[in-house]
Amino acid sequence: MTATSPLDLPLISLVHALSTGATSARALLVDILERFDHIEPTLQAFARIDRRAAFEHADEGDRRLRNGQARGVLEGIPVGIKDIFDSAGMVTEYGTPAFAGHIPDASAEAVLSLQHAGGYILGKTVTAELAYFHPGPTVNPWNPSRTPGGSSMGSAAAVACGLVPGAIGTQTNGSVIRPAAFCGVVGFKPSWGRLSMVGALPFSPTNDQGGVFARDVAGAAVLASIWANEPLDAWLRFPDLDLDWKPRIGIARTSDWDSVDLSTHELFQSVGTMLAKAGADVREIDVPREVDGLAPTHRTIMSREGAYALAHIRASHDPVLSPTLKAFLDEGSATDDATYQVAHRTRLGAIAAFATWVRPFDAIIAPAALGEAPTRETTGDPRCATRWQSVGAPALALPATLGRDGLPLAIQLVGAHGADARLIRAARWVETRIEGPGRPNLAVLGQRGDRRGEA
Repeated sequence: MTATSPLDLPLISLVHALSTGATSARALLVDILERFDHIEPTLQAFARIDRRAAFEHADEGDRRLRNGQARGVLEGIPVGIKDIFDSAGMVTEYGTPAFAGHIPDASAEAVLSLQHAGGYILGKTVTAELAYFHPGPTVNPWNPSRTPGGSSMGSAAAVACGLVPGAIGTQTNGSVIRPAAFCGVVGFKPSWGRLSMVGALPFSPTNDQGGVFARDVAGAAVLASIWANEPLDAWLRFPDLDLDWKPRIGIARTSDWDSVDLSTHELFQSVGTMLAKAGADVREIDVPREVDGLAPTHRTIMSREGAYALAHIRASHDPVLSPTLKAFLDEGSATDDATYQVAHRTRLGAIAAFATWVRPFDAIIAPAALGEAPTRETTGDPRCATRWQSVGAPALALPATLGRDGLPLAIQLVGAHGADARLIRAARWVETRIEGPGRPNLAVLGQRGDRRGEA
């Protein structure tokens, strides 16, 4: 595959290529499966794919495009679906042998929205066990000895390698921002409540949110608008950016700064200087204490709700669950009602403080991760996403450069709740001024191992 392969186009460019006949959905799928066969035995981004169904959907997309009957903007485009979203008639195992062979009767609303727009499921992407913390088989596309992050690991890795132009995932703590940062793609988690989670495995209803992965900010906005069943211009304004507009940006290093690696320190210095020279109103700001210290509150709520949400699974399948997950659920089971209610009151106070603090800014720039992806015995530390997740703010991981070990580094842009379009606009402005890490060298993935989960 060359750099000009349709597999490497941003989502909107690929939509244009299909609609104009520059390529076809079938030709695109053939190229995808060729790349899949070469790298997936090592990458292991997918829990399963269905080649026959994919070709049927691609051919249907081509027919509709030829006849002017496209169902929506994604006609003929394959997407990756994190394997905690129910998909009617397709095995959905939630990342655990407890649900081996499980086939839902109905599809999640996220899946239905993508299909209604003409997209089709190439496959179910690998997730951590029940979308928590235990590492899965997926490797980092840039270095197979490193983690791709979690728990939406397969979705981020598949987009990074061009196996799909977009994918969906979820975030309860850092499960969109972290894998996007580690894999060098855009990961966007809209405001809490903006994307339907009906038909997705619940873990912590207070914190569970949907998110999307794409190669650029505009592609992420397209996927989010489709999932939300909202007009695209509610998220992304065309034509291209007003060149005279300059964003107001706050730089918030947060209390995690002492744990952040040297490459990220250098990145923040260069980004702040570069954006200011480009005309942005850039200010160094401190995070309110109520927001910056939310990690214990978030853990209390997440563990308590997880213990209840997964109680029926644990009762029936305890022996196959990991010690890591069971320890976290035990912690939640031991949390009493009074402690849980105090945590909620603390969170509500932080939400109010955050709303006042963020209001003057189009985006806050904060670390997306502590540094480059660590080794594979972990999925990485989610702490850089926790405070923003807990207040339900929209957040976006934007790949920025390569670190000292040759792995992607990203910045995280955070906005006011409900101001998703404002955040997207600022992120696109920043994106045009950041070089980015480029694409992973797929040759390092080679072709070894065995393909899994094919129908």
